[in-house]
Amino acid sequence: MHIKSLRVLTVDLESPPNMSQLMDNTFGALLIGTLVATFASGMNTLQTILYFRLYPEDPSKLKALVAAVLCLDIAHTGLLWDNLWYTLVENFGNPYQIDVIPKPILVPVAILIGSSTGFIVHMFYLHRIYNLSHQNYWVSVPSLTLILGDIAGSIAATIIIYRYRLLSQLSDSSDAWVLSIGFIFAVAADIAIMVTLFVLLRLSRQRSISLNNAIDQLILYTLEMGSLTA
Repeated sequence: MHIKSLRVLTVDLESPPNMSQLMDNTFGALLIGTLVATFASGMNTLQTILYFRLYPEDPSKLKALVAAVLCLDIAHTGLLWDNLWYTLVENFGNPYQIDVIPKPILVPVAILIGSSTGFIVHMFYLHRIYNLSHQNYWVSVPSLTLILGDIAGSIAATIIIYRYRLLSQLSDSSDAWVLSIGFIFAVAADIAIMVTLFVLLRLSRQRSISLNNAIDQLILYTLEMGSLTA
């Protein structure tokens, strides 16, 4: 009787989880997310190439900034594919590996690189806001606060991740909410920058009738880019 019970327990422990559910909610989400990120990275690369071809007379500092953003974005995409390879290829047939936080360095570095890229882009637009508002700190500081909140949230998430080995442990802990801080501030910063630039450009349009067409194009570009990044 005891031997039979032991066999039943062993079968239950060794029985694999529902693979279809795992594919939909975990492996599938990881694959689709990586493919979407790669598509966005390709768009960024195309825009960078067009920038260097269309604006060869821009200052060297601005060109270096664009090149730095491209390099960080490519590095971030490479880390995402490294994570995908680690999960789907190196640990093929081990469905429980999806719960393990991959490699001590991979995820934290990916978070820091992604937040660094966002910080550079946000600060570029913040500088535009500062100039368009005629160096008005009251207009610039709210967006700056959200940008700094994004960086602080990313650093906090990186620190928290090092404290856990399994994602399930992290999601069930009281620290899980920390992971959302950076994303919330990032979206809020995108929206704040978009709205502020929209208002400033509209005011500029009213003051300069001769540049209405150019300003209208800038307003449309601001709304498109702000909506996409947010």
